Amino acid sequence: MNFEIQKIFINRNSIKSSVSEKICSALPHIPIIETENDEFLNEIKAEEIDPVGYGKKVIYITRNEGDFLKKCPGTRKAICCNYYILNLITNCPLDCTYCILQQYLHNNPVIKIFSNIENLFSEVDSALNSWGKQYPLRIGTGELSDSLALDDLTGFSVDLVEYFKNKENVIFELKTKTSNIDNILSIEGAENIVIGWSVNPQNIIDSDEKGSASLDARIDAARKCEKNDYKIAFHFDPLIIYEGCENDYCGVIDKIRSSISPESIAWISIGALRFSEPMKWIMKERFPDSKIIYGEQTLCEDKKYRYIRPLREEIFKKIYTRLKKSYPKVSVYFCMEESYIWKDVAGTLPHCMKETKALF
Repeated sequence: MNFEIQKIFINRNSIKSSVSEKICSALPHIPIIETENDEFLNEIKAEEIDPVGYGKKVIYITRNEGDFLKKCPGTRKAICCNYYILNLITNCPLDCTYCILQQYLHNNPVIKIFSNIENLFSEVDSALNSWGKQYPLRIGTGELSDSLALDDLTGFSVDLVEYFKNKENVIFELKTKTSNIDNILSIEGAENIVIGWSVNPQNIIDSDEKGSASLDARIDAARKCEKNDYKIAFHFDPLIIYEGCENDYCGVIDKIRSSISPESIAWISIGALRFSEPMKWIMKERFPDSKIIYGEQTLCEDKKYRYIRPLREEIFKKIYTRLKKSYPKVSVYFCMEESYIWKDVAGTLPHCMKETKALF
């Protein structure tokens, strides 16, 4: 782990949990503070100049009293890929300029790790028993935190892979920007277990994805997981438009093609940069040197800034065409885009999108 953790808060409801024991054993020199509630968050928000940045150095272990599993919220009028999300951790030690967690978790600016994962498995058992569909349920982590960034502390990946690889009618994905794969390489993969990487050109990784692995390290990690019988996914999301970006993104595709075989890739997604009005000001304040909010963007119906349609479609067409040329049999889909993007770029509309078997 290359992240700096300065404090560990443990709710008294989690003191004796295996999760707390594992994390404290891995970080024996970090101060541990027992607490009955999360009022300490108010002190962080009041005292720190950058609560979001400071919160990435603080772990809070507690029980999740809500649901672990939920449907991906998607966005208004966008075609949904019928993805379900598991949240074991909220917040992330990575610090990407465009990350929505800066806005979404502004009242909880610490890394919250849930201790009652046994409840997660019971919840998923119930969901799978009631699914009763003819196509697989797609479940993944990575919405509220990077799936593997803290895995050397939690070991969650091993528990999840061992649980899901014996389940029928489900596809499970761990999504990351890291190369932290030691735990998942310690066990055998399976056809229904997908390790997914978000990818961007190295110059974007350097400028806007602080703490993440290099592009080469991500692809090398994917190659190692492929050899261990895992399926692989890549997410070109968010695409950042700048002068010369087409060549840079095509270079990313060429690197992937030279390392990962088509038979190993479960799917590839494409999505362009999008952010809300509050996020715009958060990014300007926290990352004044970043240039990504100064593109040709407009406020759309879903209250998010997106690149204007001609620019978005142009980059989508180039990336989609290059991907289909490199991987003609791999499913490529658009994340949080409306039907006109599918029609104009891919030439077809996925009428059976809800039936994920048809696409994935």
